[in-house]
Amino acid sequence: MQGWLLHANAEKLNPEAKEPRGLFPKVETGARRVTFRDITIQEYENRLRVCSQPEKIFCYFATIKTENDAGKLKVFMTPVDFLRSLRPGLRQPEGLGLNQFRRMDREKIKKLKCSGLPKDSIFYKLRPDGLLTFCDFLYLVMLLTMPEKYFKMGFRLFDQQGNGNLSIRDMNTLLLGITHDERFRNISAVHFYFFGPQLNQKLSLAKFLEFRRQLQHDVLLLEFNLLKKKPMSKAEKTNTLKRINKKYQPVKRGITQDEFMSFFRFVQHLPDIETALSYHYLAGADISRGALKHISDVLVGVPLSAHVIDVIFTVFNTKNSGILGCNGFIEALRHRMLRCKHTSFNLEDLYGSILKCAKEALIV
Repeated sequence: MQGWLLHANAEKLNPEAKEPRGLFPKVETGARRVTFRDITIQEYENRLRVCSQPEKIFCYFATIKTENDAGKLKVFMTPVDFLRSLRPGLRQPEGLGLNQFRRMDREKIKKLKCSGLPKDSIFYKLRPDGLLTFCDFLYLVMLLTMPEKYFKMGFRLFDQQGNGNLSIRDMNTLLLGITHDERFRNISAVHFYFFGPQLNQKLSLAKFLEFRRQLQHDVLLLEFNLLKKKPMSKAEKTNTLKRINKKYQPVKRGITQDEFMSFFRFVQHLPDIETALSYHYLAGADISRGALKHISDVLVGVPLSAHVIDVIFTVFNTKNSGILGCNGFIEALRHRMLRCKHTSFNLEDLYGSILKCAKEALIV
């Protein structure tokens, strides 16, 4: 779904922007014939993202092996590796895969920079080199997966002092109750960021949500820059892309970075979007451009530009009737949300944790 959101000429949107270098993989210019091997590897990687355990996903998409602060060899992910582990269709570089890494010394690691990210990126706040351990990976994927409203509920539930802040013990109890995964007790760079170098500080809900929102922003920024540079082969020019090219090629109008960010913030409200569209169809009302604009502005609170809405209708309105087809649109949004399925949030587990906590509080 992400491919159609960026026009094939998106690199012309911001001519002043410099090409990302460093941690970004090199891409070939011009079209290249897609082989059976390419398709097989891509399908395997897509299945691996959804069906495999986090350890295997990390060991497949991580690309760096170097000494840690204790002098022991350890595997790390770059920010682009992290994105690649989440997004279907982004191929792992040739020669790298399961337990295959680039061996680098500490001096070279210090020179690694991801020019597609700002200096104040959340990745550099966690570590000066921007690299992620397995524990960091696990924690960040969990943060991207869970809806914000459940974190707000969890903070209210496990705030034992009633001051709106959680200790590291409170946070571990919350995550263990939700995920039933003891690995979240392992100390990561995220813990030090939240609770200080001695792990004795308190974490406010405001700081937690700001961290999560900046993480989402940085991941989308990486995705935007990679998609903008991704070449398209003849085999990938489907009927959808032909419709987009036919409509927008004359005006050279693509998707800006702000529009890209807004759209994927909109997607994160999928349950609300699906409910609103269902009510429209049950009432016999058509989903026009104005109706979708109303849903984004009023119901979801993430306004979409008129151009993005026009692109959505170009993609999903195959009969050119001016009416949005609900099934195809919702299915595409679901596909986007399932990219973190291997650590998906279980609401039933949260309710069970709430009941357990309430019982313990009554007993005390």
